[in-house]
Amino acid sequence: MPFESQVQFCTDVKVLDEWATRTGLTLPPSGDALSQSYTRAHAWLNHLKDQLVQRSQWRDHPTGDNRLLFSVECPLRGPSGESLMISLPAFPTSFFSPNRQTAFGTCFQSELFSNMRHAQQPVADMLHLLQCLIPGMLTIVMVEPVSGQGTWTTSRGLPPVEWVDCNKAQLTAVVGKDQYAKLRHAADTKTMAFKATLAK
Repeated sequence: MPFESQVQFCTDVKVLDEWATRTGLTLPPSGDALSQSYTRAHAWLNHLKDQLVQRSQWRDHPTGDNRLLFSVECPLRGPSGESLMISLPAFPTSFFSPNRQTAFGTCFQSELFSNMRHAQQPVADMLHLLQCLIPGMLTIVMVEPVSGQGTWTTSRGLPPVEWVDCNKAQLTAVVGKDQYAKLRHAADTKTMAFKATLAK
C-alpha cells in the first residue's frame, strides 16, 4: 500500500548543518548574504502567488506589514474545516524567529498544504524554491513500517532534479551559476537529496 508523505518545517541549526553537509550546499555565512538570494527570489515568489490568485481563486490579503512579502489564502478547507494561509516573509531570517516558527510550521505541515502541493503547481514551486534557498528547512518526509525491519523514515531535502532542470534559468538568476551547478548535482544524487533512518 502507498504511504503518504508530509512536509516538515525545521529551523534547528544542527539539522540544517546536517543537510548542508549532506548536500554540499552550505548556507551563506551571514544573514545579509542569505537575504540577497532570497530578495532575488521575491519576484518569482510573487509571480507564483499571483498565479494562485488569478487561476485558482486564492485570496490575496494585503498585510500592511513590511516584514511580510505576501499573505494568500486558499479557497478550500481542510478535513476539519481549517483554512490555509501562506504568508512568506520579506526577509529569510524571519523563518528563524521564535515568534514566527509556530505559524510557519502550522502552514507548511498542514494536511491542506500537502494536498495543495500535489494539486496546484504554484504551491509545489514555492516549496521547491524554498528548499533550494534554505536546504533542510522544508523536507518531504515519508514514514514506512517494514515487516521484520522496523520503521523507515525517508526525508527529501531538495526538489526533484527534473524541477531543477526545468527552472534552470530562474534558479541561476537567484542563486548564481556556481550554486546552481552544485544544487543540480545534489538534487540528482540520491545520497545527497535524501536521508533515510531506521527505527527498530
